[in-house]
Amino acid sequence: MNKNDLHQKILEKMSSRGIDIYNIDQEKSGVIKNYYHILNKRGDLLFRFNLNKLNKTKAKINPKTRSNFLLGCGIVLAIPGIFFLFTILIPIFTVTISSFNYVNEKAKLLPVKNALENGIKECLTRSSKKLSTNFTDALSFLGNYKGFKIQSIDPNSCFKARATSKDNIQTWFEIDYDSETGKVSKICGDSSKSGCDDGNTW
Repeated sequence: MNKNDLHQKILEKMSSRGIDIYNIDQEKSGVIKNYYHILNKRGDLLFRFNLNKLNKTKAKINPKTRSNFLLGCGIVLAIPGIFFLFTILIPIFTVTISSFNYVNEKAKLLPVKNALENGIKECLTRSSKKLSTNFTDALSFLGNYKGFKIQSIDPNSCFKARATSKDNIQTWFEIDYDSETGKVSKICGDSSKSGCDDGNTW
């Protein structure tokens, strides 16, 4: 993989985590001792990525490696464990499951919301430098986000974008920068769903 492709891949990963990437200097960034160093225009180190872990996948657990001792303990404790589950744990889970799901859903939305905001920042930076401001010029909009895809509203502008749910369970989120007023509007489709506030804003 050449440096440009590697740099783009690192930026996509940063963007998918909601990290600002508009102040990064590609020329100053590079590989040092199996780490990719991300530097800003002043030469300050912003992030460091371990290249060995870049595409690392989780190892699958082999059932054959389980200890016979643990298997025996599992059988012995099965009946008391089931009793404990139904008398103690399930009532507790029943009370807390709703609040947990709400917090969990909001956490899932954070990366894609950050990406929408970061894309606008990138676009403003490019505009100030008299560079093109097409939708694809904002790298934050091109990242992979769990459950969402960021789509263009206007292919010729990165000042507006919409994140739509891949499974149609979540509502959509839209951002739009008005160059005349300098205001950013953030709207969403359904205020009854997670992450969308009253008045269909976020």
